[in-house]
Amino acid sequence: MRRLFVITVAALMMALPTAAAEPADGIFQLAQHIPADAAVFVALRTDDAYLDSLDTVLAQANTLMADLGTAGVNLNMRDIVANGLQIERADLDALLAWAGDMIGIAAMADGDGTPIWQGVIPHTNRQAADVFLRGQGFTDGGVYGGYAAYVREGTTQLVLLDDTMAYVAENPDHAAVIAAGDYPRLSDDPGYAATVHALPEGTYSAAAYFSPAAATAQLGLSADAQNGVIVGLTMTDANGVALIADIVQMPGSIPVTQPLSINPEFRRFVPADATAVVHGAELGGLINTAIDALEASGAVNVRANIEAVLGGAGLDLNTALNWMKGDFALFGRVDLQGLYRYAFGTVTDPAALEDLFDIGLVIEAVNPVGAADTARGLASMLRALGAARSAPVTTETVGGVELTVLRIDGLDAFALPIPVALTVGASDEVFVLGTYNAVTSILSGGPGIDIARAYQDSTALWLNQPTSVWFADSELLATAFGTFITLGPTVDPAYLDIIAVLDEDAPPIEPVLPVPAAIDGIINSLGEFARYATITTNVDDDGVQRLRATITLGALTR
Repeated sequence: MRRLFVITVAALMMALPTAAAEPADGIFQLAQHIPADAAVFVALRTDDAYLDSLDTVLAQANTLMADLGTAGVNLNMRDIVANGLQIERADLDALLAWAGDMIGIAAMADGDGTPIWQGVIPHTNRQAADVFLRGQGFTDGGVYGGYAAYVREGTTQLVLLDDTMAYVAENPDHAAVIAAGDYPRLSDDPGYAATVHALPEGTYSAAAYFSPAAATAQLGLSADAQNGVIVGLTMTDANGVALIADIVQMPGSIPVTQPLSINPEFRRFVPADATAVVHGAELGGLINTAIDALEASGAVNVRANIEAVLGGAGLDLNTALNWMKGDFALFGRVDLQGLYRYAFGTVTDPAALEDLFDIGLVIEAVNPVGAADTARGLASMLRALGAARSAPVTTETVGGVELTVLRIDGLDAFALPIPVALTVGASDEVFVLGTYNAVTSILSGGPGIDIARAYQDSTALWLNQPTSVWFADSELLATAFGTFITLGPTVDPAYLDIIAVLDEDAPPIEPVLPVPAAIDGIINSLGEFARYATITTNVDDDGVQRLRATITLGALTR
């Protein structure tokens, strides 16, 4: 049974949708065979079309790795699953030939509270199933109700088989309960049904349902005071291959305050060349919640310390947070090629670094007076910092807004002396804080991220009426992928372990060092592989919380 769980983990990496259907159909229909007290229920497709679709995605990864000098690695989904199950590829093909189009796995507890697993495999060929089981070391285990039992030598594990279903049981007592068939089913549980129907899509190819109540009662885990959580995975080919993970948390005994939906028009204040954006609403409330959470977790005097620092600049924390009730955006920009060139000495002027990255915070000035007061208070803090570091502080006007600018020539970061210009100001529309280029881009009326192609494309994947949007483009994703793929073999042996598990025949991997001559090719290949990623959240009127994470891959045709 634990081997069957490995196929779940492997296949949950990616998923492909079928035709639209009711959420209770498709893989979710397997809940009819799962006990209602299951703490965890996982279901996924195993049909050829699904596995072939995963191979198309893995082919893109193979192309990327070939571009990066790791051509010996050739991943495909069936080999990954066979390695995970520790069986030969031919045996896996034989299993899939009779196992039907889906598989379900559940975790629960027996009468003594011992955790047990239950597997559910609809099938279409009983004779092929019999041949497969005997070939895997199972022998006759008697008859349980209408099921023939197969037992693996030296274990208590059984497989029950009839003309349409195969069940994997941990022991004879568990098998007897399954064969009797008189236990309550998960599909009849109202909490499960409501959670499944709260998913934003009609169908998924892999899903995992978690019942905190059952986990608390059956497995001895901590109480969550919440109802069910479900994760559904799917994939779409809109604007490239997009992998989608939807998470739904049902409301429970802890009330959920419904946050404001974001105003899409506000994104015009984020520069078009931003590589990462977090767009939300009511920043003041989020900061208050974060402070409370830190103090509840044991941090001492967090609020008092912040109030003391702000008080030195003539600011009151509550007053400053009270006007932050509208939209806000935290954004950054990075020129990865430029940073690599600087790191390897191709670019030697430290002043050039100021143009290679930016970070900024822009907040809707719902109360322009409050925003201006906060800007003046922070400006005084910049002047005090400048005096302490003997760094120049200047005042200039951009777009009719007075800005205070602190220029530090050598802020140590990542072992590099990086020049930075911290800037703050406020208009009647927005409060702005960040690096000089970020702030002046906002106030000078430059193009917003709403015109950026990747950002525009990503909106098709958002949840409806999002309360927050997180976006990262290929430049930022290339940083993450590049660090792992090009440098991973040199810094972490676990990287090699991952490749060995996925492809046991892969030759040793040599790292591709990002020397200047290879930078453009590396970044272009990474950019083609992953175009952008998003996270969106929302909370409906009933308190149902949803989170959607997506990553969109480029269409590699080489």
